[in-house]
Amino acid sequence: MHQDARRYLIAVVLLLIGAGGTQVARGLRVVAPTYKVDFSKMPATVGAFKSEVLPVAQTVYDYLRPAAMEERVYQSPDRQVLMSVIYGTDWRSIHAPTGCYPAQGWQILQNHELRIPAPAGCPHPGPINARQLLATKDGNEEMALFVYARPGATTADWTMHVTRMISGKIGAGGLILILKTQVVGNDSKGAQRALVEILSAVYPGAVGFWYPKGQARPPSPTPCPTLRLPMARPSTRP
Repeated sequence: MHQDARRYLIAVVLLLIGAGGTQVARGLRVVAPTYKVDFSKMPATVGAFKSEVLPVAQTVYDYLRPAAMEERVYQSPDRQVLMSVIYGTDWRSIHAPTGCYPAQGWQILQNHELRIPAPAGCPHPGPINARQLLATKDGNEEMALFVYARPGATTADWTMHVTRMISGKIGAGGLILILKTQVVGNDSKGAQRALVEILSAVYPGAVGFWYPKGQARPPSPTPCPTLRLPMARPSTRP
């Protein structure tokens, strides 16, 4: 978390210089959500996985202070996937697993981005940008997949997510969706398939509250700048 906090402070300084202090100060205020969050639209069953909603510890609520949060376990005959969805209008509620894993004694073995094709029912265009971690602790391996989402977009970068949250629409907020499962033996590909399968199924329902009227309007393409060439001059040579 310390490294992510430093990156955040650097991002804030750049925003203060480039965008002006008023906009940033506005985004840093804790405000009430302007959307009614509804995580019940996430499917209870995904393929062979059946889910159960888990109680969230009060200590977790006290630490994150989310506007809304839900934890589930998706269980199949041969695998268990834990899922957390955390929503907040305050950037402090959206924590970074890249910092939490080492803080809890895990050693990160792999850390890379994934671009997952937009699933059916996805309310915004483009792929889902996710980050995949593989970590080990006391001889156990765990794979985690997490996505930072905001209205109309996703990112795998915590700093980018925070800067977009504090400079975006007041009250819209952002969320983080985290899935993790144990890796047994050399079955890392099987773990990844399970995480991607569940993420693709639950993502539209997790972010659907931002789109009460259906799909988001695709972003307008950025117009290409007009290229002005110098006018040709008549030759003075014979």
